[in-house]
Amino acid sequence: MTAQSVRPFSFPELTGSSGPDTQREISQLGQLHLEVAAVAGGSSTALSSILAWKTGDVLELDRAATEPVDLYVHRHMVGRGHIVIVDEMISVRISDIIGDTSKLI
Repeated sequence: MTAQSVRPFSFPELTGSSGPDTQREISQLGQLHLEVAAVAGGSSTALSSILAWKTGDVLELDRAATEPVDLYVHRHMVGRGHIVIVDEMISVRISDIIGDTSKLI
């Protein structure tokens, strides 16, 4: 191992300014696209069963059809909702927001 020059680094002091540049940067964050998932339930299944799956098999989940689905943004649960159909597309009507969604970024 060779000797290397190591010197301390100090981070610049953060300021609490919210000038025009800061406001512009914050507004640009609103344009971010985040991964959103609706999870209808789960199941624990032996690997041998999974390997034996074939078209037409049914996987039972741990949730009743009338229960809300969980909504996740970037793998963080943010709410719950109910499955609805809008213009022939599966959709979710949000019924509950859980926690502070502003902490997602």
